[in-house]
Amino acid sequence: MNKACALCKRGFEVKYRGWYDRFVPWACSSKCFRLMSAATREDWSPLSYPERIQVFKHSDRSFRSQYEAEFSEWLRRNKVPHLFEPYVFTLANKSRYVPDFFIYNSVFVEVKGIWGSEGKKKFISVHEEFYGVPLIVMDLDFIRMLKRTEKVEVKK
Repeated sequence: MNKACALCKRGFEVKYRGWYDRFVPWACSSKCFRLMSAATREDWSPLSYPERIQVFKHSDRSFRSQYEAEFSEWLRRNKVPHLFEPYVFTLANKSRYVPDFFIYNSVFVEVKGIWGSEGKKKFISVHEEFYGVPLIVMDLDFIRMLKRTEKVEVKK
């Protein structure tokens, strides 16, 4: 499938990702993703929902997947300001959703390999209940693109 980068408008080829395709940022490179993510979002803030979004306090700060560890390493290498699991969203059905990362104090990132049915429901509920929430998906293909294009940028 052909897409155009949301930032530089350059065309690039990607594979269709199924139901979460619309939540993947359309960036053609590591550089474009950093620039897109760093753009300030004045229209949305966790503080807009003080009763339903709280700071997530937990004792286990370990990653639950290799993808999370790889994305965290990419963020560190590229000096992208980020927090790991900083907030918890309370959904209307009283369940809780904790996005994996909060980058540039403006974008939530969910790193996923395999989606369970409960995870899908919660992810979609967050988008429906918290209008305009900047929550995107990183999958293995996107993480690979970041790493591949990062190496190209370093060589230039």
